Amino acid sequence: MRSATSAIRASRCPNSDLGAGAAVNVGILLIFQNYPGRSSGAAMVRDQTRIAELAEPLGFDSLWPPEHHFTDSSACPANVPFLS
Repeated sequence: MRSATSAIRASRCPNSDLGAGAAVNVGILLIFQNYPGRSSGAAMVRDQTRIAELAEPLGFDSLWPPEHHFTDSSACPANVPFLS
């Protein structure tokens, strides 16, 4: 059975500006937002890390981490350490 991303890759975009037959890349954007009362900060970071770990095995082409500063509900002020 093909994954959703392989099906998307197999589809073509004949009317796009990229030219006929251009493949579609699919990525994941993490948000690292922990709104008050939803869960603990540790659980949110664990969940976002697990999503990042699954991105490649599930066939996604890219992972986009956030960089938030000076907010009470975010937990990723520097994405380079997170990606390492």
